[in-house]
Amino acid sequence: MTTRVYIPQVPQHFDDAQQKMVTRFNTLDQAEKFGELVILLDRNDDVWNPDAVLATLERKMRSFKDTDYLLPMGSYPFMMWTAMVAMSKARDYVQHLQWHQREKNYRVITTKVTRYKQWHDAK
Repeated sequence: MTTRVYIPQVPQHFDDAQQKMVTRFNTLDQAEKFGELVILLDRNDDVWNPDAVLATLERKMRSFKDTDYLLPMGSYPFMMWTAMVAMSKARDYVQHLQWHQREKNYRVITTKVTRYKQWHDAK
């Protein structure tokens, strides 16, 4: 089974020299070391329509598993909603990639979700 890196949205900006939209960060090649990149949303997705965005995230993250990774990028609500969906699908933990500027590489942050689920279900 393939490990995936789920990215809520890749920030872009317009490059005058190239006359096109380009990726704002050049670190995605480093993220590929962790698995296949899955970009969930694009600039046409509407942050003001959470139901549609959540439906897209649910569909695109259908096969999310504990061994996959989240790479938080893009709009803050998109990042939060992606983490929410990931936590609802994870059995034990969710892994995030965090850029380490000095090392010029991503580090893994693992969040144990079973503890939260046990607390939540006990209520």
